[in-house]
Amino acid sequence: MESRFTGSINRVSCALLLAIFALNVYRAATQSITVPEAVTFDRWVRPPLRDILPQPYDPDNQVLNTLLIKRSVALFRLSEFSFRLPSVLGGGLYLWAAYRLSRRLLGAGPLFVAAVALMVLNPLILALAFFTWAFELLLAGNLNLAGICLGLSAAADLAFLWPAVALGTAFLLFTLATEPSRWIPVTERFLIPAVAAGFVFLAIPLSHAQAGSLMRTESLQRWLVPYSHWPQDTHARALVQALRRDAAGRHVEIGASPEFEPILGFYRARYRLANWEPMRQKPLTGNFDYYVLDRHDEALVSERHLQVIYRDSGLVLAR
Repeated sequence: MESRFTGSINRVSCALLLAIFALNVYRAATQSITVPEAVTFDRWVRPPLRDILPQPYDPDNQVLNTLLIKRSVALFRLSEFSFRLPSVLGGGLYLWAAYRLSRRLLGAGPLFVAAVALMVLNPLILALAFFTWAFELLLAGNLNLAGICLGLSAAADLAFLWPAVALGTAFLLFTLATEPSRWIPVTERFLIPAVAAGFVFLAIPLSHAQAGSLMRTESLQRWLVPYSHWPQDTHARALVQALRRDAAGRHVEIGASPEFEPILGFYRARYRLANWEPMRQKPLTGNFDYYVLDRHDEALVSERHLQVIYRDSGLVLAR
């Protein structure tokens, strides 16, 4: 009876993980590009590596993720899915780590299912995947890989630098208190791979960091503004398709509200729309063939007697 119950618990957990992973794959392939993703493409993915390495360090540039996106886009051509593929795979890694860690700590009872659900029913990111795997590997005694995962966690998103430092420090202090004779070899096996893994990806960007940049690593605040634009982001691809149909075969210049210029730049590259003039951050006071306006600039429609071609969720396409 116990083994049958354990098997049922495992099947429920695996079904939950597979359903979440399938949903992530579907969303990555079908959802419009968002403002933060488009900015990442414009600033760090589209330019060649030799141009982005000398740039001043920006905490919004998640170095490891950026490099993986560049490789994914080069292999599979630019699309929403190829752009998000590293995050999707990182999400899968996190799901498996959450399963392993919960099973190790809680066995195969109801608490195990609850822990898995609490850990995986949240946004999945590459940095969190590596950070969670570091926990699992520390508990398994695999110090070399645990250190590498901790370093890669900080490299994937610098917001995880201080959590990684805190976890590593706590582990080394615990080892010093309980097994002082093993402290030096444990430190060598754990700390050197962690520093090396992080250094490989962060050395060049951090060498250009300005004073105070690291104090911004708690930069969850940077998502507050993009969150307010996500309803419009949802329909960005539909707007672009409407614009493609209307402007087919004509050379056009497009004016856009500032936060949506990166999205138009992404889709210009995505669909290879050479008939669109590159986005140049021109003010909307100029004359354009088409206007892409958010709710703050929507008054231009009546002021200039524009014809609305597409409208949805505070996003307007007019000419």
